[in-house]
Amino acid sequence: GELAPPIDIEWAWHCHTLSPLKYASDCIRVLGKPMHKHTLQYSANRPQATARARTQWEAAFPDIPFDLEYYEGSRMEWDASRLSCDLPAV
Repeated sequence: GELAPPIDIEWAWHCHTLSPLKYASDCIRVLGKPMHKHTLQYSANRPQATARARTQWEAAFPDIPFDLEYYEGSRMEWDASRLSCDLPAV
């Protein structure tokens, strides 16, 4: 079935694709091949696609939350990225 990432992951992916040359370069370097945005298409069943992705994520990474938790006053600490695109600058 279809899988849908959490909205923060999809947003980062969308922002990264706004720099197409870096996006293409990063895909080839990290994945070994291009990954086009149309590769991840969801139908109107996004809630079900997200639920399937959450189930698979939680089985593979039980100690890492599927969704980032946002709350007033929270501070995100980002891990070092292997991507060449500076997403906050996009």
